[in-house]
Amino acid sequence: MINHPMTPVDAAWFHMDGPVNLAIMTGLILTREPLDFERVRAIYRARLPQFERFRQRVVELGFPLATPHWQDVPDFNIDLHLHHIALAAPHNETTLRALVGDLASTRLDHTQPLWQVHVVDDVAGGSALIMRVHHCIADGTGMMAVIGKLFDTEAKAPITPGDTGTALPPASATEDGLLAPALQAIRQTARDALSLAGSAVHAATHPRETLAQASTVLQGAGMLVGELLKQTICPPRSRASSGSKSGWPGLPRSRSTTSRRSASALVPRSMTCW
Repeated sequence: MINHPMTPVDAAWFHMDGPVNLAIMTGLILTREPLDFERVRAIYRARLPQFERFRQRVVELGFPLATPHWQDVPDFNIDLHLHHIALAAPHNETTLRALVGDLASTRLDHTQPLWQVHVVDDVAGGSALIMRVHHCIADGTGMMAVIGKLFDTEAKAPITPGDTGTALPPASATEDGLLAPALQAIRQTARDALSLAGSAVHAATHPRETLAQASTVLQGAGMLVGELLKQTICPPRSRASSGSKSGWPGLPRSRSTTSRRSASALVPRSMTCW
C-alpha cells in the first residue's frame, strides 16, 4: 500500500473530528423526479474515483510524532459508500430534517475513505441525495469542483468516466512562511469567537455557552499550529509498505455555481450544504 503525507491544514481538520464536532460537510440535493439508484451508482463509479482522496483512508504514521497520511485502499469498493433508503412517513419536511440530522450526527467509518452518499426515495414526489464528506478531504471550494464533475445541466446526459488522479483545489494562502496558514486561522477564529456571542445580551445570559463555543474555535487554530510544527520537527515522507430553491419553503436556498455544460446524468433541482 502507498502512503501520502497529509497537509498540515487537512491534518488539523482530521484531528478536529470529535464527539461534538465531526468535521463533516453534509450536502442535500432535491430532485423533482425520483432518482434511479442504479444510475446514480453508475455515475459515482464512473466519475468519483478520478478524485484519489475518495479512494483513500486516513492512517497515522511516523515516530516519534505520528502524523496523518492518505493510504490507498486496496480493492476499493464504492458500494460500501452508497446507500439506498426511503423517507419515513409522512414523507414531509419534518421527517427529512430528522433524517439529515441523524446522518449529520453519525461518525464516518475511519477504516474506510471518509465519505458516504444516501439516495432517499419518497421525498415530495422526487428524491433526495445526501452526501457527507469529511472536511480533511476537501473544503467548500474543493467540493464544488467535485459537484461540477458529478452533476449535469441536462437530463439523460451520457455517463462518461473522468480522468483518474484529478487533484482537488488546494487551500489558498495569502502569506508566506510555514506558519502563515496558522496565523490566518488564528485571526479568523478570533473573529469567530467574537461573532459566536452574537450580542452582549447573549453573552450575559449564556456565559458558559459563549465560553465553550469560543474555546472550540480557538482549539481548532491550536490544532493547526500543532500540525504545522509536527511537519517541521518530523517532516513526513511518502513511502510504500506491505481508501435554486428548496422543495419546501423551510429549507434554505442556495446559489447555483454550476457552469452550463453536459456531462453525466444527475440534474439537481436544488442544493443545500451544512
